[in-house]
Amino acid sequence: MVILEPACRALHEAHAKTRMILMTHPMGDLAHRHVEYWERRVVCDPADRSEGRGEQLERMRNKLAGLGVDAVAVLYYHNVPPELVFHTTRAGILTFDQDVGFPRRMWYELASARVHKDLEDQEILNVARLLEWWGPLAPLRPYRWKVGAEERRDARALLRLDERPRRHIVALHTGSVLPYKQWPPRYWTALAAQLGRVEDLDLVFVGDERCLEVASRIIRAHRLDAINLCGRLSVRMLAAVLAEVSLLATADSGPKHVAFAVGTPTVSLYGHSTPERWGPFWEKQKHVALRGGNADLTAEETHGLPEDYLISRISPERVYDAIRALFESGLIRP
Repeated sequence: MVILEPACRALHEAHAKTRMILMTHPMGDLAHRHVEYWERRVVCDPADRSEGRGEQLERMRNKLAGLGVDAVAVLYYHNVPPELVFHTTRAGILTFDQDVGFPRRMWYELASARVHKDLEDQEILNVARLLEWWGPLAPLRPYRWKVGAEERRDARALLRLDERPRRHIVALHTGSVLPYKQWPPRYWTALAAQLGRVEDLDLVFVGDERCLEVASRIIRAHRLDAINLCGRLSVRMLAAVLAEVSLLATADSGPKHVAFAVGTPTVSLYGHSTPERWGPFWEKQKHVALRGGNADLTAEETHGLPEDYLISRISPERVYDAIRALFESGLIRP
């Protein structure tokens, strides 16, 4: 959402009469629900088991065939057969030349047009270059997630903000689907223990169900007075919670991008992925990126090493010092 929105809005502002339809997954639907320029959002849920796979694909084909679009931009594509788009629409298909998510090279070659994706450049700029294929865009502007009043009330209740004096809150997100983005649980435990000893500082754990047990073990191991919200938040409620905390510590992750969008400072950990591509595009002074190991190591030089080798070179002490430095910088809201 945070990566796509600036360029999509710039396309809308430059070509206001163009109908824009979003094809996304359920989480993307929630994230884009308040964005006014989408004429329609088409949701494809590969995890939906309420009907057979064949029936689901046929239903999606019928839905896509009835949209009447003139062109399709494929920015990312995961967990859904590419045939759904390539064999359904008669519109021209525009995509990148790599790193979209297609399972085979054939699908890139079947696109009507391809734009080069620079894997060392900011991803927001890659998306903008793709959409510029249809003509100049309006200037890119930072995306700001709009948290509703009811969402804010619910977030404050989850964080117990009205039950005790206002203190700084650090949110910890311990998870990632990709092994090379997974900071070792023992490091998260050590960091949480250090933060738990800081006076007037509260901790909250955020993430999906996969983070729940790790967070629970950390809280039990050190008897922390921490709130565990793992597995309890929709993407919209995650945004509402992050809008209320002082800082988020996380690996390179989705919650990091949500924190960017609500204006919450971050300390982010990078292994093989890079902050130059996936870090903040705006307000860089509010965000600290920590690199693990030698950023210049090639794939051949890391061959045979554990997938988390680079990110594991980041010590808990280094993350703690980065968090402390952000608080001392005056950039953390009271």
